[in-house]
Amino acid sequence: MTLNQALAQVERLSALKRLPNGAAVRAELAGKLMEWCRGTKRATPLEQAQWLIDKVTTELDEYPGPQTLHAMLIDRFYPAGPAAVYRAPEPVPIECPLCRDNGWIEDSEGMNDWCQCAAAAALRAELPGWLDTLNRHGARKPKPRVKLTAAQFEARIGL
Repeated sequence: MTLNQALAQVERLSALKRLPNGAAVRAELAGKLMEWCRGTKRATPLEQAQWLIDKVTTELDEYPGPQTLHAMLIDRFYPAGPAAVYRAPEPVPIECPLCRDNGWIEDSEGMNDWCQCAAAAALRAELPGWLDTLNRHGARKPKPRVKLTAAQFEARIGL
């Protein structure tokens, strides 16, 4: 977008109330418009400026100020992407290799038991009867499935 095109867009704002008078102020606003309207894959800088001025002149009675103009342009053409909205948390290092900081391990009989690490001590202090409840209700770590042959399956079901 050229300076003349930007000045023409700023001139269109003259119908709004509270628009500062003076060539220097309007030239500064035209410069800002040229700086803000960088263009995207879908809109050229001039198209962005035209959209902004159209939106302001049709929806507002008073000049909103440069901060509001810039915010409107950013919201329309440069919204924050997912990376700016969501950032994955940093992984927490695992301190106990036995329980992987879960606080419990499975003993040789398949029962859950407290680990000896700091995570287990904290969990035991917070939920003292938790492992008893797990063991009472039969909560176990899943055992790997063994694929049976046809003969083993028939023997298991009694054929």
